[in-house]
Amino acid sequence: MPYIGKEPEHGNYQRIDTIASSFNGSTTTFNLRADSVSVYPTSPATMIISLGGVIQEPNTSYTVTGDQITFTTAPASGTTFWGVSLAVSYTHLTLPTNREV
Repeated sequence: MPYIGKEPEHGNYQRIDTIASSFNGSTTTFNLRADSVSVYPTSPATMIISLGGVIQEPNTSYTVTGDQITFTTAPASGTTFWGVSLAVSYTHLTLPTNREV
């Protein structure tokens, strides 16, 4: 279907598996997974993260390094979590050589 104006961006959006069961009020770093597979966001700004129904501010409320998210303040036990990665880095993949293809 044609669009008037700029066509919508298409990307590899992934809903992050919940990490709420690990919230205990003292742990700040958690592994990022989507369907139990590691997720490597390109930056905090390419994620939408909600704690307790409140959208968190990238680089202020949380940072990402590799496949881990670190919150500035440890989420309390019972806090809900919802997250989406809007762009994923594929630098962790090993590409086949010409003889393997």
